[in-house]
Amino acid sequence: MPEGMGFVFIKHSTRIKYIIALAISVVVSFLLTGLYFVLVFSGVITALFVVRLAHRNFGGVNEDVMGAVNEIARVITLLLWAALP
Repeated sequence: MPEGMGFVFIKHSTRIKYIIALAISVVVSFLLTGLYFVLVFSGVITALFVVRLAHRNFGGVNEDVMGAVNEIARVITLLLWAALP
């Protein structure tokens, strides 16, 4: 089995590490963007949705799913930022 960079992230990720990273990200994004942090976290919401789809359809997450999540979340976030008045 090939061991790319995505494999290392998947192998060493845990739920508690994710929660800690998410909490730090919420605080930092709120401090930097104020109430716009909700738009910043549209990427997180998108990522959770795509990961759920991946688990349902593929049985898990691999490097390709991680790359797709990155690109889809980026597009959604940028579209929402562009839609602001």
